[in-house]
Amino acid sequence: MLGLDPRNRSTTFMSAGHLVAAYRYPEVLRTARPGFSAERFLNGEGNTLYLCASARHQRLLAPLIVAIVSAVLEQAKGLARAGQPCSPCLRVLLDETANIAPLADLPQQLSEAGSQKIRFATVWQSLAQIRDRYGDAADATLAASTAKLFMGPVTDETTRRYMSGALGEALQEHEDHLSWRSKAGASELQQLERTAPCS
Repeated sequence: MLGLDPRNRSTTFMSAGHLVAAYRYPEVLRTARPGFSAERFLNGEGNTLYLCASARHQRLLAPLIVAIVSAVLEQAKGLARAGQPCSPCLRVLLDETANIAPLADLPQQLSEAGSQKIRFATVWQSLAQIRDRYGDAADATLAASTAKLFMGPVTDETTRRYMSGALGEALQEHEDHLSWRSKAGASELQQLERTAPCS
């Protein structure tokens, strides 16, 4: 890298600086110590790792969180290729997936996870958010997610359309004829109750 043209070298250092910018904060720098490794984490002992970021720090910490999650996933895939898949299986729970852990290769990770003893649960605000993050690969992301849970109210058009199509139509009886109607129309999906707050 040091042998690159000065302009290319400058761009490379700028990109690297952006990825590790979070270490300018003392509370993040304190976590930069030896101890954690993907190999040690996946030692079969049922370890748990929590990676959290406040809303105002999500963008800053995302590169670090992605790096840690990716290292664990690569280690799990390496074990599976060597005929020693994770036992128990590796469970990856990603809340605020688009913001805290925006894995660039998530659609591919989801499609390969089953054969590698990796189980994903991803949480999104809407299907529009998946499309915004993954573009044309959003459909692959949905297809590779075997179970889907939607919580209301559903207000964005992309999610409403998807749910209406997935639920299909129901036969409706009238006095003199039968007709088909969507099992969940736009107004019904918008009026779903919000989840009750914890007390």
